[in-house]
Amino acid sequence: MSEPPERKDSFYDADNHGFLTTIFAWNGTIVKEVLTSGAFWFFLMLHISLLVFHETSPWLWDSLGLDLDWKSTGAITSLLTFFIVFYGTQCYSRYMMFYGHCVGLIGLCQEWSALAKVYLPDDATARWNAARFIPASMHILFYSLNQSEGGDAITEQEWGRIRFRHLLTPHECSLITAYKGFKPFLPVMWALQEVEVIFASTFATGSVPRAARSVDALSAFRGLAFQFRTHCGQITNWLRNPVPFPYFSFLHLLLAVDLVLVSLGLVTLNFGWNLTVLSYVSVLAAFLGLKAVAIKMSDPFGDDEIDFDIEGMLASAYANSVALLQDERQALGSERAPLGSLHNPTAVMSKPSTPRLVTELPSRASTSPANSDVGRLENLASRYGDDGKVGSLMRPKGFGAGSPLL
Repeated sequence: MSEPPERKDSFYDADNHGFLTTIFAWNGTIVKEVLTSGAFWFFLMLHISLLVFHETSPWLWDSLGLDLDWKSTGAITSLLTFFIVFYGTQCYSRYMMFYGHCVGLIGLCQEWSALAKVYLPDDATARWNAARFIPASMHILFYSLNQSEGGDAITEQEWGRIRFRHLLTPHECSLITAYKGFKPFLPVMWALQEVEVIFASTFATGSVPRAARSVDALSAFRGLAFQFRTHCGQITNWLRNPVPFPYFSFLHLLLAVDLVLVSLGLVTLNFGWNLTVLSYVSVLAAFLGLKAVAIKMSDPFGDDEIDFDIEGMLASAYANSVALLQDERQALGSERAPLGSLHNPTAVMSKPSTPRLVTELPSRASTSPANSDVGRLENLASRYGDDGKVGSLMRPKGFGAGSPLL
């Protein structure tokens, strides 16, 4: 088993960051990335070498025709600025798109647990077996994407975190490891199987209203499962489809050419070593910094400063799912609430509503998509009998005692 690692806190409040505090910050800024990059020091040394060459061998400099009018660098610098800003905008849109899908996964985990709490029988083990596979799928997806811990191969430490939260049994972990398909979707399929088996037992008991309600609920579960798969697929496939390499390559080529021309232009101006070097460092840091930020935003799954707090997202999805299932409030129905109705308790109590009872199951021949589940549930009920032991068919041996709900 493995305790979850310390969570990364990338949130900041702009109101609490003063001007000087922000510009002199080191951690969490791109300054560290720029000053530790090889490109920054390569071009800076190149610029200093050109300065030395211009001062020590002016006759050779003139004979080689290296004097460059500063104004002539404006066109290519403007073009480079446009390309870098456009590239950064695309990467930021990509960054926010990834964030939207991650938040969507957290929300679907909550919605699945809410449906399990409302529609499944009052059996903690059955509910947990039906709900645990959705956050487990989210763990598998994120751990497969987290480049800092093995890339596509989930490490043993990461499997330990999943088992620590009682989301998967060791046997289920081995099944997912050996699975040749899209691994995050396999637990989602298991969750649908659990739900279907539980609803099949409802058919076996012969309760018509509950059986009809199970058909609608199964359709709702299936809709959430496929939405979950959509979010997983979007994240995975967008990561495999970065900005086209020809654009990326041309951006670097344009950046290199412009930095060399800017260096020649500053040396030609000949207005002092200190100011020349300071001006070049500013230009160099600006262009390399914008490019570095854009590259980091294009893949926010890892250990970079601006990457998503993966462990925080997983902990949030897990905690919300467990909290929903642990809620102990019972529906009041026609029973009057202790504090009365929020509107008019007298009027509400004097005119009780009469619920509409379902007296007939939908026909199997109906064209409604939800009604196609009737036959499947009836078949399952006939196969597994009418013992009414919900959740017992898919329940892993020895797992119930490890549920956080028990």
